[in-house]
Amino acid sequence: ESLTNIKTVQMLNAMAFMADKYKAAVRCAEVAGIEKGLAVGMGTGGVHLITLVTYAVAMYYGTVLVTNDRFDTNDPLCTTNCLSGGEFITAFFAVSIGAMALGQACPCLQAIATAKATASDMFQLMRPMVREVPPTVLDHLEGHIGLHAVQFAYPSRPHVPVCAGYSLTIPAGQKVALVGGSGSGKSTIVSLVQRFYDPQQGSLTLDGHDLKSLDVQWLRSQVGLVGQEPTLFTGSIADNIRHGKPLLPWH
Repeated sequence: ESLTNIKTVQMLNAMAFMADKYKAAVRCAEVAGIEKGLAVGMGTGGVHLITLVTYAVAMYYGTVLVTNDRFDTNDPLCTTNCLSGGEFITAFFAVSIGAMALGQACPCLQAIATAKATASDMFQLMRPMVREVPPTVLDHLEGHIGLHAVQFAYPSRPHVPVCAGYSLTIPAGQKVALVGGSGSGKSTIVSLVQRFYDPQQGSLTLDGHDLKSLDVQWLRSQVGLVGQEPTLFTGSIADNIRHGKPLLPWH
């Protein structure tokens, strides 16, 4: 906030005060970080300690088994039918590595289950709101727009109609102003003309052609829109102006 409103901070001569507030906040974060580091370090150290102690006990027990096997057979060289150190080491690491791999796989199974649930919602979201048909491009465009008994409600509020049998004719080249209160459907009509949505009933036409029969990308390339809340992307003003037609030459 201080950096965003740096002129106000300088005007009030509050640089030292803001710096002290920042130092206090950083100090709290430092203390919390140290406490977290100690807790994580002790927990990690404890886990490794238990693992190494388990290794030591297993090695000791394996040594006892190998030694007893030699004494029981009265064969110090253990030439036949004896448990060897190599066999014990093989069995030990096979079990330990397998258990470790199984433990690492459990979080992956949880991630897969979460991903499946998320993917279902994502695919539902990716389903287009408009129905695609074989695209049509008009060779000659005049710009005559017609709305014919349009009925529409947003998918998030299906029981709240925005357009109830709305009809409007806009001749080519005509300047038309849509006047109404908030939520009366002014922006909705623009979205319908650009086919961000399709009406539940009725139709929209461009030069007598149903918008649903036209190629969506071509249709939107014919519309120049200045929104009430413009967005600037990273780059120059000229770059932002050229986003709609980046291949246009500079003038």
